[in-house]
Amino acid sequence: VIMRHEILRTIFRENAAGELRQIIQHNADAFVIAYKDLQPSPAEVAAAVRSEVLRPFDLSSGPLLRLLLLQTGDAEYVLVYTMHHIISDGWSMGILIKELLSCYEGLVSGHQEALPPLRIQY
Repeated sequence: VIMRHEILRTIFRENAAGELRQIIQHNADAFVIAYKDLQPSPAEVAAAVRSEVLRPFDLSSGPLLRLLLLQTGDAEYVLVYTMHHIISDGWSMGILIKELLSCYEGLVSGHQEALPPLRIQY
């Protein structure tokens, strides 16, 4: 999904003239899903979520999307999906969540289908 949408690989930097420019990074190699095991203390989920969503983004180095996977039991998890508002809106969030869930369901079922090509990048 990150390679599919350029905006998820976009950062914002000033050029020599002091003008803010959008820069699209061409790979997602640096993107990682953070993981925290909260099985011994599942009551800490709210605090972990609050801490994650309040953590600032660095617009000039990115990424402007973060995923944090909290394990709360043997087979129970909470996924915290945090994105800076400069790269998303309510409409695009629906698309991204739908695509993320489609990829996840494909991986779980073993029948992953490629998402259709995008007509344009937003």
